[in-house]
Amino acid sequence: MQPFEKIGQRVPLIGQPVRNSVRPTHQGESVPGVFARLAKRRKAALRSLALVGLTLPIFYSPVSWAECQPTPPAAGDTVTCSGQITEPLIAPVDVDDVTVLIEAGASFDTAGDNLQLNDESSVGNSGEINASGPNATGLTIGSSAEFRNQDGGRLTVSGEQAVGVFATPGSENVRFFNQQGATIEISGQSAIGMLAEGSSSFNSNIGGRITVQGLEAVGLRTDGGALSFNAGVISVEQGEAIGILATQFDPNESPFSANVNVLNRFDPDVLGDSGQIVSTVPDAGPLIQLEGATEGLLNRVRNEAESSIRANLNDLTNSNHGIAVAGSAGVDEIINAGEIQGRIELGGGDDEFTAIAGSTLVDLRDFTGGG
Repeated sequence: MQPFEKIGQRVPLIGQPVRNSVRPTHQGESVPGVFARLAKRRKAALRSLALVGLTLPIFYSPVSWAECQPTPPAAGDTVTCSGQITEPLIAPVDVDDVTVLIEAGASFDTAGDNLQLNDESSVGNSGEINASGPNATGLTIGSSAEFRNQDGGRLTVSGEQAVGVFATPGSENVRFFNQQGATIEISGQSAIGMLAEGSSSFNSNIGGRITVQGLEAVGLRTDGGALSFNAGVISVEQGEAIGILATQFDPNESPFSANVNVLNRFDPDVLGDSGQIVSTVPDAGPLIQLEGATEGLLNRVRNEAESSIRANLNDLTNSNHGIAVAGSAGVDEIINAGEIQGRIELGGGDDEFTAIAGSTLVDLRDFTGGG
């Protein structure tokens, strides 16, 4: 059984129309100029290749390059990367359907933009990808594409405003997995671990571990109605850092039967902890931040049975401490069938909090219903 069969994913058709949307940040501004910056870098890189008169070799799949040199791959190629890679791997803008396998022991660290792939491409990381420079990216990918952090793979995001993995604007059907035994570590200020885009797309942490240690950093972020799904551990360990930041979705068009945009679920098939979103310091959080205020759209968070959202309650002298969920100016719905520890701060919309029988809510201050 595939992981998302458990929440009833209906696979979207390739070639769905692109949906344009405005993607607010957690400060309520439009998405930073990371997308424009990446497009500019890609164009510059391609111009450089043209100037040197690069002749493309003929590849036979699978292709193995020493240290995964950045020779552009052709459509349909499988590229196996090993060793210490210090130059970016960039697919030409008209080349789709590229598979990249990063072997155990391999390390991608260019201090800039590591991998740039297009539609229908995939990356399996069993080594390490480092987004270490300011505004760096680990992987940029297009529609109907997939990233799997697997088999002990590591994704580290240490650069200020760096992004580990994200989909280009307008992408659809993007699938990001942090699987059992894999880790994502975000230590850069205002950095993001994985950013999924599009109503048929998702971020997922299925038995893996995500550690958020950067000031104002974010573990999982979704835009354009995408889903964030946690069945592993997200540990928020720095002031003003966020576990999951989600923007609103259309409940009438969701391809997922859970019909939510944030799902925290205990999975009995996971070895070790599952369905845990926690903070280790009182000024961390909110653990889940919701954004958006568009009519007809909403945020819906479901915390399932045996799952936990636990804010650190050791110091509640500051009103910004110990927040489990912070709502938006629009409509927010929180459904709790497990355990929530910490403050629920819903915003100004027509909001709802639903407690399922057997669930618990521990808030040492007053519950803030909002709306």
